[in-house]
Amino acid sequence: MKFLKFVFLVSTLFLASCQSSSADKSLYYNITIGGQTFETELADTPEKRIQGLMSRSSLDKNKGMLFSFEKEGFHAIWMKNTLLPLDIIWISKDQRVVDVQSLSPCTEDPCPSFRPRSPAKFILEVNKGSFLGQIGNYVLLEK
Repeated sequence: MKFLKFVFLVSTLFLASCQSSSADKSLYYNITIGGQTFETELADTPEKRIQGLMSRSSLDKNKGMLFSFEKEGFHAIWMKNTLLPLDIIWISKDQRVVDVQSLSPCTEDPCPSFRPRSPAKFILEVNKGSFLGQIGNYVLLEK
């Protein structure tokens, strides 16, 4: 049974990665914070949140990934198998930045987890050094 679950998860991740970008336009959000706008992919399922930006060797300027959770909480991030240094921005259900951390790819085993100082409903990942906002900024989420 565990093997079947594993095969299903791998198959789902593979199929998701094969979809064309035009079919995925509904999975993108524009995130504006303090005058900066990022076009982000949406990670709103457990499978998408597990995969995140793992194994990607590049991320275009002003692009990122938005993780969306059902409930606000102290959602953790780790950099396992993440090849890119990233700015991690935690966003509350009220659409305010509650924490920001700049992280480098994990070189340890096991990889440490990073949690926000305050509860968050969303996490935005962008290229390290590209986020110019600050804690308290309002975040505009647009499809």
